[in-house]
Amino acid sequence: MGNWRIIYFFLLLILGPVAASGQETYLNIKDRGNKVFSVVFKADYQWDVSIRLTDDSGRTLATEKVFSDAFEKPFNFSNLPDGVYKFQVKFSDTKFDYEVYLGEKTATYLTEQKVKKDKQREKRKKDKEKNPASKDRVLISAAGEDVTIELVDEQIEAISVFFYVNNTDEFEYYYWEPKDKNSFSYDMSKFGAVPVRVEVVEDGKILAEKEIALN
Repeated sequence: MGNWRIIYFFLLLILGPVAASGQETYLNIKDRGNKVFSVVFKADYQWDVSIRLTDDSGRTLATEKVFSDAFEKPFNFSNLPDGVYKFQVKFSDTKFDYEVYLGEKTATYLTEQKVKKDKQREKRKKDKEKNPASKDRVLISAAGEDVTIELVDEQIEAISVFFYVNNTDEFEYYYWEPKDKNSFSYDMSKFGAVPVRVEVVEDGKILAEKEIALN
């Protein structure tokens, strides 16, 4: 894979009401090697999904639109110079921005990423302080190779569950509408013994988070 790695991703999450009843949605970007990255999408229903690739100045390099419940769309970066690039993926009222860095990481870039991560960490801390009771609305537990998200508050209509792999750029995202069940289970065996931070979000606010590592 050479110097090609996703070394930072920025998530801008805007969740509104979704027409489909009771659904799970999976979204990720995979490094397929040879300077190819794929947008991977899976859902219980078909969606109009738009993908836009831009450079650091915001100039659009490629766009794709897909109507599907499952697809993998590859993007070849072999002809692009070193720099920062961003994937923007939209479906329904949800939008994600993923930042990709090509080439050797400069000291300036690493400093900028540290500042961003520190700000995100501080925001999570402040969210908890503003809403201390939110932790009682959602429970996160692990048993064997599975992690379970249990909703204590029956008024929750939709949540986003993020899985961040510690000390790597790997992550996974699920959107879930708990229409007919109050728990969500996820197989973490793919991560092995690497610690994973599980984060549950509702309307942009963190309801619960927990670091889990399989034995």
